[in-house]
Amino acid sequence: MGMEFVSDFDAETARSGVPSIFLRDSDGLWKVEANLTRDCWERTHPVARDEGHGLMRDRATGFVTLVYVTGRGLLEEHPRADITWFDTAQDARAALDGLGRPPIQRSATATDE
Repeated sequence: MGMEFVSDFDAETARSGVPSIFLRDSDGLWKVEANLTRDCWERTHPVARDEGHGLMRDRATGFVTLVYVTGRGLLEEHPRADITWFDTAQDARAALDGLGRPPIQRSATATDE
């Protein structure tokens, strides 16, 4: 996969577990976000395994987070967030870096200021 995970559990979940949502920790390692995964799974299951990298924007604050998922359907119709998918992890990271610090995007469109 070429990605670094917090633990063997997280790596195995990404490889062959149920569709899940991963966020990076303060060291840049991917970790299953159990509460978000559970919340989304309860609203959307069943969801097929379909890996993807994206930016998830909180609608209330505009704060943007880099996400990796093993089931894109988990985030397709989130009630409090918008998701933008990218072809590669590098493309998603570049888009996040382009938002500055903190990564705030006022609207769901990628062209807002």
